[in-house]
Amino acid sequence: MKKIFKYFSFVTVAIMALASCQNLNQDPVFDDGDAFVAFDIASKSISEDGGRISIPVTLASVAGVNSTVSYEFVDGTAALGKNYKPVDESGILNFSSSNRTANIEVDILDNPGVFTGDINFTIKFKSTGSVKAGAENACVITITDNDHPLSAILGSYTAYPAGSGSGYTQYDVEIVKDPDDLTMVWFYGLAHFAVANGANPGIYGYVKVDDNGVPVSITVPSDQPIGLSASSGDLVIYGMDAETFADAENDVPTIEFAVTEGGKRITMLNAFYIHNYTYYYDYTDAPMPMIKQ
Repeated sequence: MKKIFKYFSFVTVAIMALASCQNLNQDPVFDDGDAFVAFDIASKSISEDGGRISIPVTLASVAGVNSTVSYEFVDGTAALGKNYKPVDESGILNFSSSNRTANIEVDILDNPGVFTGDINFTIKFKSTGSVKAGAENACVITITDNDHPLSAILGSYTAYPAGSGSGYTQYDVEIVKDPDDLTMVWFYGLAHFAVANGANPGIYGYVKVDDNGVPVSITVPSDQPIGLSASSGDLVIYGMDAETFADAENDVPTIEFAVTEGGKRITMLNAFYIHNYTYYYDYTDAPMPMIKQ
């Protein structure tokens, strides 16, 4: 009798376990009791002269449900009425089976000639009505400033190196602003060897301006990391004391650039090379003009 009971118990547990596994393998059933509303994106950027921005919001459901959702604006460093203004001030979105996505439209108010830096505000749900709030329950909008004091030298350039150990001719370089320091910019793509080998870290430089605030030169400190070699470890960039690698005798602590033509031309004045403290891997000779695209 005990053997029969034990066998019956084992079979029962096995069937229950099998049934449980089958349930786990079934696709989850989503019904409208699980309906939720969410922003399609968690963040978005627009320039201060970008005009109008549209932020989509979607109500996810099976058959489609009717629901009214309210939202609100929360100032960050941007101020309502000064830097942005909602097109529809009701703060209400209406959803139905035939209208599952709605857009919140916002006008961006330009303040030309006034430098504020990049500023932001947030749109978030105030009430989601008869449905739940999804994971993306807010959207941060960043308004990028066009009046940066170094705007004349920001953007894309085509570099024309005078010579190189790898023999390449021209390539693209991007100069972008630093988010915190108004005297600093970042070069992306300056070390072409690193880019060609799958690395493009930013290399920072300090900008000198004249009495009128016009950029006249950029100094890039040496010994900045520009990538990693699988066989030889960290690679760094270093300035040299001559225009060409062949004539250089010593490393120097900076790579110097002259800014001319109002930022349309930036010229590298001394050579640089890439190494891992033991061997050099590539070099770029000067003068190397970079022409704004």
